[in-house]
Amino acid sequence: MVVTRSDGSRVSRCARSLAALLLLCAMLFPGLGQSAQPAREEDVKAAFLYNFAKFVEWPHDMVAQRGSIDVCVLGDDRLHEALERTLRGKVVREKPIGPRRLDSAEQSGNCHLLFVSSDHLHDMPVIVDLVERHHVLLVGEGEHFLDYGGAIAFRVENNRLRFDVDDDAAARAGLKLSSQLLKVARHVTRKDGGR
Repeated sequence: MVVTRSDGSRVSRCARSLAALLLLCAMLFPGLGQSAQPAREEDVKAAFLYNFAKFVEWPHDMVAQRGSIDVCVLGDDRLHEALERTLRGKVVREKPIGPRRLDSAEQSGNCHLLFVSSDHLHDMPVIVDLVERHHVLLVGEGEHFLDYGGAIAFRVENNRLRFDVDDDAAARAGLKLSSQLLKVARHVTRKDGGR
C-alpha cells in the first residue's frame, strides 16, 4: 500500500512501519530521551518482538492456517508480562498477535516467533531442530546466541538495546527477513560473510 502525503510525496506502508519502529526505539531506549523514568528492558524487548513480527515473511500456509500470530517466550516471565501489555489488541497481517508462555522447549514448534532466555541455552539443539521444521523466528539474547543457531540476538551496547541478525538461520527456518529490518540491525551475518 502506498500513501500520498499532503506535499504530494508517496510513502509505502513498509517505510511508514520502519519509521514507526525507529521512533518507538528512540522513545524507549534509555539515554535517548529526556524521560525521568527510562523504559524497562523487558518493555523495549516486547516492542522489538512486536516489530520483528511485522518484518518477517513466513510461508503463506503457516499464517493462513492459524487464527493468530503467536509470540512465545521460554523462560522469562517479565518479558511475557510485558508482551501481554504490548500486544493487547494488536494485529499483524490481519491476524491478532498475542503472547504465549512455554513450559518446555518441545512446545516451540507451535509458535511464529520464539524468544529463548539465556537460562534455556542448553535447550537450543532441540529448539533449533523444531524451529527449522516449523518455520519459527528464533530470538534470544547475548553475544553467543547466534552461535547456537538463533536468528536474532539482543545485545546491550552503551546502555541501549540493539540486535544482531543471522540471516542464514532465518532462511534455514524458511523465513525471509525484510531488508528494512536488516538495515536497522547492529550487525547482519550472511553466507558470504558480508553485511
